[in-house]
Parts: sequence; C-alpha cells; structure tokens
Amino acid sequence: MSQSQAALRLASTDSADPTLLPEALNANVREAKRAGAMLKRMRDYISKREQKPVLADLNQIVADIAELVRADLEKRQIRLVLDLATPPPQAVVDPIEMEQVLHNLIRNAAERCRMRIRRTRASVSRP
Repeated sequence: MSQSQAALRLASTDSADPTLLPEALNANVREAKRAGAMLKRMRDYISKREQKPVLADLNQIVADIAELVRADLEKRQIRLVLDLATPPPQAVVDPIEMEQVLHNLIRNAAERCRMRIRRTRASVSRP
C-alpha cells in the first residue's frame, strides 16, 4: 500500500526523479505476487496440501524482502544494509515462508530501534 501511495505522489509531481516511479511500481508487483503466493499457501494449508520446498537463492529472497520493507524503513529513518554472500547461497526452502520470517525479523528490529530511540529521547534532559 505504501508503495502505491508513493507511486501516486511521484506521478503527480512534475519534478520527480523519473527512475523512482518504475521502482515503486516494481515493488508493487513483487508485493502483489508475494500476497498471491501467501494466499495460495493459505488455501493449500486449509485444504491440507503439503508444501513443497524448492531450491532457492537465499540472496534473492533477502533482496526481495528488503525491497518490500524499504519504504517503511525509510519512513522510520532506518537504513538497512545488505551484505549478501558471493556466490549466492542456495537452500531447499519454502520461499514464501522464508520471506515471512525475514519480514517479521526486520519489522521486529525496526520496532526495537524505534523503542530505543524513544527511550533515549525520554531520558535526555537539559539542566
């Protein structure tokens, strides 16, 4: 949703960087695909279908989820720096499940950063 709102703002601005709109729209497409895959997993779970892990590029999973959370982190003034392995590690995993785990870890870390900032600001006083 935030990517869509950002794309709308960019489209309505005359002085917008022309490379930002495609980035926002690409993030929307990835997010929509991810949501569709999550819905499929939920349907499969409800119908008791077994999930089939696949050989996946872990760097790509990390990069995809980092792109999805980028706007939210920027809004919180948090910078996420990726240090991806070369060659990209691969593992037999459920990519959607891995994205969920990474998304939750990043969201929890961002919330913890916000709590620490709030606590720090609360404890600072001037004589």
